[in-house]
Amino acid sequence: MSIFVVCTTLATVYAVTSYVFLRKPQWIHRIRRPAFIARNIGHRGGAGESIENSLLAFDKGLENGLEMLELDCHLTKDSQAVVHHDFTLNRTTGQFGFIRDVEYDKLPSINSNLQLYYDS
Repeated sequence: MSIFVVCTTLATVYAVTSYVFLRKPQWIHRIRRPAFIARNIGHRGGAGESIENSLLAFDKGLENGLEMLELDCHLTKDSQAVVHHDFTLNRTTGQFGFIRDVEYDKLPSINSNLQLYYDS
């Protein structure tokens, strides 16, 4: 038998075997169950949908099928709980200071024109 016939036969068997196992990997690999079930969780209430940690963001997240909502709570100077991601007011209100140093009635409003940043 010539070298050409042997090489052609081996190449054909290799190509056919590779194609079959590419299409039917379960023939050589068992199907694995996932290690855990991933949950659909809305970080900051689904901040990509609306202003983060707002009731509107929570409502939109639940409408989109979220199973959990994640939020951050902080205490004001007069021990009132507020939902806000940061310890400071800088990013969301434009005013400088810490939430813990401001009384609840004196908290500034959230800017409604916050930029949404997406990692690429």
